Amino acid sequence: MIIYFESSKLRKKKGSEIRMKKLLFISKSIRLFLCFCLSISLLINVIYVRAQEQDKFLEDEILRASGMPQDEIDTLDNDIKKFVVDVQMFKKMSNEELNNFISNIAKLYFKSKTSKTSNIQTASVEQFNSIQLAWLAAAQIARNYGYSCAATLVEHSVKNIPYYEYGEGLFINKIRLTSVYKDYISKLKSGKIKLNEKNSIVFEKEDNADLFYALHKVYIKSEKGLLSIYTITISDIFDFGYDNYYDDLFTNIVNNWAWLCQQKQVLHPIDVTITLSEQ
Repeated sequence: MIIYFESSKLRKKKGSEIRMKKLLFISKSIRLFLCFCLSISLLINVIYVRAQEQDKFLEDEILRASGMPQDEIDTLDNDIKKFVVDVQMFKKMSNEELNNFISNIAKLYFKSKTSKTSNIQTASVEQFNSIQLAWLAAAQIARNYGYSCAATLVEHSVKNIPYYEYGEGLFINKIRLTSVYKDYISKLKSGKIKLNEKNSIVFEKEDNADLFYALHKVYIKSEKGLLSIYTITISDIFDFGYDNYYDDLFTNIVNNWAWLCQQKQVLHPIDVTITLSEQ
């Protein structure tokens, strides 16, 4: 009986030891699994961060290749960087490639609409971004045809970025050559136009077609400073949705203009301010 009792105690002791070993094994396995999951999570995070850094590096490289100084690149926020990169991407494409790009987006848009039973016509985020890119492609086509000012304002309208120009630049170099601006300056210096008075001038198509499409009618105001230097401020609100004369520009150069002009929901009215100095 004593031998049997001791044998039973021994079996129980061994059973407890086995259970303890199993629990320790399970606990160790769980810890290893958690460590593995943590390692995978950290690895994914590192890959994501590096991908973000790589995207930023590529964006900066494209901006540098476009001739933008590094100190200007450093001051741009990410949204504006992406905008500039999108514009630079389209500059490398031919008009045929740009038109094909717009056509493909239009096809995908119609396909997504017809595949849904809902009558709601609001675009999804993905479609919204695609339509924005289509507009940027159309702007580049306009630029390729010599309408760089009109293209620039369409690009800024897509991204909702006000346009400012001071001293010298794309618009100023063209404005100074127009007869309507020369006439304004002549009247200003002769005293026929009062200082600090808000007037308006109209850029006609015959004078400069690019400014006709980009600005057309603008407000103009002048101040006189030291050394008889005049500061001329031209201001406008670029609102593509209400400027029907753009049809004349885009109809003949953008194959899918009829579709694109129906997608104005991605465009924004933007302030345009151009400041010149004259002596």
